[in-house]
Amino acid sequence: MIISKIKFKLSKKNIKIFLGIIILINIILISHRVSFNLQLLGKSFKPNEGLKESLLPTQYYAIEILEIVNKYQLKDFKLSKNFYVNGKDQRALEVLYPIRINDSSKNLFYFKNIKGNSIPQNCKFIDTTNRLNYYEC
Repeated sequence: MIISKIKFKLSKKNIKIFLGIIILINIILISHRVSFNLQLLGKSFKPNEGLKESLLPTQYYAIEILEIVNKYQLKDFKLSKNFYVNGKDQRALEVLYPIRINDSSKNLFYFKNIKGNSIPQNCKFIDTTNRLNYYEC
């Protein structure tokens, strides 16, 4: 019967204040989590920044392939045999989806400075990045 004696007035102003307090508390809780970083929040509005955060620096070749694919509007591509070592082709598949790897494609990507890279003679050099060369065969 105590509840009936307390007058609680629900008004729009009280609801807004209550929701504002809840939002403020949630922001404080989120900011104290280990993985939260204000720099990540600022970076989230730049293109491919989330992709860079999710990949290791040794996997940035996938972003370089994506940049070339977008620059030349490629519909498919193939990778040199060096990509199939240690699952490096998997990152390229994940980043470039829905663009697919096609073994009969004329667009070929090779890692730079890897011994044993034998580029087919009928291939023409098109572009380069920090880690890759792009050829059209």
